Amino acid sequence: MAFASSLICPPIYLSPRLKPSFWDLDNLTLLTSEYKEDIYKQNANELQEKVRQALNDSVGSAVGNLDFIDVVQRLGLRDYYKENIKRALDNEFINNNQLSDDDLYTTSLRFWLLRQHGYDVHQDWLHAGYTPTLKEYLENAVVSIGGPFVLVSAYLLTAGKITKEALDYIESMPSLIYNSSMLTRLANDLGTSSDEIARGDNPKSIRCYMHEKGVSEEAARDHIKYLINETWKKMNKAIVASYPFLDEPFISSAPNLGRQSQCIYQYGDGHGIPDQETKDRIKSLFIEPIPLGKI
Repeated sequence: MAFASSLICPPIYLSPRLKPSFWDLDNLTLLTSEYKEDIYKQNANELQEKVRQALNDSVGSAVGNLDFIDVVQRLGLRDYYKENIKRALDNEFINNNQLSDDDLYTTSLRFWLLRQHGYDVHQDWLHAGYTPTLKEYLENAVVSIGGPFVLVSAYLLTAGKITKEALDYIESMPSLIYNSSMLTRLANDLGTSSDEIARGDNPKSIRCYMHEKGVSEEAARDHIKYLINETWKKMNKAIVASYPFLDEPFISSAPNLGRQSQCIYQYGDGHGIPDQETKDRIKSLFIEPIPLGKI
């Protein structure tokens, strides 16, 4: 359950430029608080110091460190421990960069926390001038696209009964989830790569393949299209497999995510640069009335 709660309900934080509110109950003239006594202030200071010390130690397993930081932030205490959290994440980013590919929970939580605090797994490639191979890129990008996050959300929303067996299965990032996320990543790269190459953005799959094989952008695009076709074959096999602890609505959501991604990026970056095609589709679905005279 810890996996689902941490992955599915990421906290939404205000801009770091905003200071914590200085209003408390004592600002309301009709209310007082007994917890303003000196003994409670002393207890609060002692607890703050214990939390600060725990963040500074940064010892133990990677998942333990990340979980602790996540809990502190969820309690709304991030502003009290900014420097301590930064040092802990610096240590995590430098010393624990190699995680098991099978540990989806830790990988997702690590990605979320580091990205939230301004770290980027891709930046070390960009700043070092290193272009990864297509395999290296996809190993990270299949998670960073957010497919696992979306599909676990879909499970929690569609499941008639949430079970430990199903959560354990989803946590292992099986073929059903992996291929759906891969389709999303490849469709995204295929639709956005031209603008990103022109801007010199972080390497994406097409640029990585061009660099690795020494081929043109057109040839690289053809290869990504081939990978999409092959991934759909794997997805179709995954759909018809037996899942005694998963409901049909969730199983259907996996290929639907891939279909949706190909639709959004069919004519370019339909998400980042919603051109007329994307606008027309949205208007026809949600705004414009169905022309009954043409039925």
